[in-house]
Amino acid sequence: MISKFLRLKLLILISIFQAGFAQDYDEYTLEDSVTVTAQKDGKVATYNTIAFKLPIPLRSTPASVSVVPQALLANQGGIVLGDALRNVSGVNCQTGNGVFDYFMIRGFNSLDNGLVMTDGTAEPEVMFYNMYNLERVEVLKGPSAFLYGGNPLSGTVNLVRKTPVFDNFLHLGGSYGQFNAFRSTLDAGIADPEKGLALRLNGLWQRSDFYRNDKENETYAVNPAFTWRINDRSTLQVNYEYMNSQYKPDAGIPLQFNLETMALDLLPDVDRQTSYQTPFDESDQTMQRLKADFHTQLSSRVTLHNKAYYSDLDWISNGTLLLGAFPMPDGSYSVGRTMTFLDSREKLLGNQLEAQLSFHTGALKHTVLGGVELRRTTNEFLLELAPPPSQFLPNGLPPLDLSNPVETVNRRDDIAVFPLQTGDVTSTTVAPYLVNHMRFSRAFQLFFGGRYDNIQFEKTGSGAGTDTLADRSYTHFSPMVGAVISPAENTSLYANFGQSFAPPSAQAARVLDAEESRQIEAGIRQELLGGRLNATLAVYQLTKENIAIPDQFGISSQVGDQESRGVEVEIVAEPLRNWLAFINYAYTDAELTNFTEFVQTGSDDFGQPQYAFFDRSGNTPAFVPEHLVNLWTTREFSNGFGLGAGLRYLSSQFIADDNVFEIDPALMLDASVFYQTAQMRWQLNFRNITDTDTETRGFGASSVIPANPFSVVGGVEINL
Repeated sequence: MISKFLRLKLLILISIFQAGFAQDYDEYTLEDSVTVTAQKDGKVATYNTIAFKLPIPLRSTPASVSVVPQALLANQGGIVLGDALRNVSGVNCQTGNGVFDYFMIRGFNSLDNGLVMTDGTAEPEVMFYNMYNLERVEVLKGPSAFLYGGNPLSGTVNLVRKTPVFDNFLHLGGSYGQFNAFRSTLDAGIADPEKGLALRLNGLWQRSDFYRNDKENETYAVNPAFTWRINDRSTLQVNYEYMNSQYKPDAGIPLQFNLETMALDLLPDVDRQTSYQTPFDESDQTMQRLKADFHTQLSSRVTLHNKAYYSDLDWISNGTLLLGAFPMPDGSYSVGRTMTFLDSREKLLGNQLEAQLSFHTGALKHTVLGGVELRRTTNEFLLELAPPPSQFLPNGLPPLDLSNPVETVNRRDDIAVFPLQTGDVTSTTVAPYLVNHMRFSRAFQLFFGGRYDNIQFEKTGSGAGTDTLADRSYTHFSPMVGAVISPAENTSLYANFGQSFAPPSAQAARVLDAEESRQIEAGIRQELLGGRLNATLAVYQLTKENIAIPDQFGISSQVGDQESRGVEVEIVAEPLRNWLAFINYAYTDAELTNFTEFVQTGSDDFGQPQYAFFDRSGNTPAFVPEHLVNLWTTREFSNGFGLGAGLRYLSSQFIADDNVFEIDPALMLDASVFYQTAQMRWQLNFRNITDTDTETRGFGASSVIPANPFSVVGGVEINL
């Protein structure tokens, strides 16, 4: 029997193809799609580049694409990528141990299933992406390996940075808020239009004591960019960014063992600021990015673009992991702990050479993007482990009392640390790709494309499971096809199908098949109220196969499949001039359709851990709320004052695939008040006004991190 969800998708697909060529409109051109970028002062996005690497209006894109403009981020006081992604339907933002952005997109986590890019090239997904230098954030939901290669199984995020402009300006910003949080930014430009030269410099310095105890952090960054307009047809842009981030990781609060249910399903009644971590926890990241873009127009129909890029992430991460709080004979509870030490260096060197061609075959207009990407990635890492104490390991990482945690170790040398795994991995990728955008008429457009990846791995290392390490290769073709039909000028219906793949992690201890995903999606975009309201409705089914299930040595087998089906709605409305509203809702039905988890169940008499397999098939993946709602509205008045307000609602969500502990539904309210003139802007942001107690991602099934309480941040910007 066909489910109600599948029937809904079939009805939309049928309506798309029945619409046919109901009306015949003039074709839009790429030049037209560029001019719309200035509409509404950049406060409402009208085009995107992430879907096909072409500047295409959102109304003509056969995929779920969300664009978060810089103006919205400024009103909300957004700082890191997670703040921007809260404006995107179907995305649940968390963190990774409080030191990097982590999010769920359509029910799949970003580390294993997503891709984050800066200006169209891949980034390591283990850092906070600060938005001090961003123009906008673009999100393409669904498989996107047809353009970007391995890993984007469920979604791709592109951070579009500010570029030099031919103008002289200086913007200074500063803010201060609770938890001793400082932030200062610089955005300056100098140009000589006659010589075709422009320079832009963005800078950042920020620090905070943070809400929870002993979680200080500091970040500073500098990003100079240079543009040389060589002639009327050719442009060269060079962009360099340096960032250093120092954070104290957050292990959260341990879950308490319930003697009635015999499970870790209780949130203990302790101070939400309490820390159970060692004093030598740290995360120190140094990131460098260097990119050079050369663009030349050979003729009115042929354009060449070459992007050379290099990135270097040096990361030292020492983090305590909480194993839960368990009862002791005296009635107290003891918090078990372990600790990992990671020293990693990842370098990425690559080049994308692309050609864009426009031509006709009869009445059919083609815009073709063809390219080849060459990429070489190296990853050197050392992973070490400090286990809990045992009969034969008295100097293991000692437990703490749940109610009165008093640390007894102050140096790494005080505890036993064992090498777990080392590696030196090099991967080389050669990948041609092609996208063809065919416009039969204004009423019907067809997109199809694909990418063929050839990835060669070379790996050496030591540690558990490395006896099976070997050089290996992966080849994979990733297709995509999409269609857009416009039965009326203000209505677009679309459908797409795509597939993606992800080769195993560089730290995988065994040779594995690539994980794969595929998606079918259909939707409708509608303009109402004379273009003052734009709405998008999408339905999809996304499946993933060959999920790698870890054992105590690394990766043992691939016995995991997951499926996600859902409905997403995004609305951008302008009820009155200078009054904007952004609304999105997502219903997500995600299921582990075939999933076996390898879990530690205890220790033997010699202190060695014992493990067992548990079948999680039929469970809901972690951090996938069934319902997720976001709303933000901003009203600017003629006297310079402005108000903003928003809410975010998440239904209940499990913290682990065992579905034992569930975070309660949460509703959070935010607001902003600002006053601006031509030279200055003052702003106050109020966060979590209702002071809602809720939790975010901790460590697996044994801990959670309390979310921030009510706070106020004040800022000022100076424009010269």
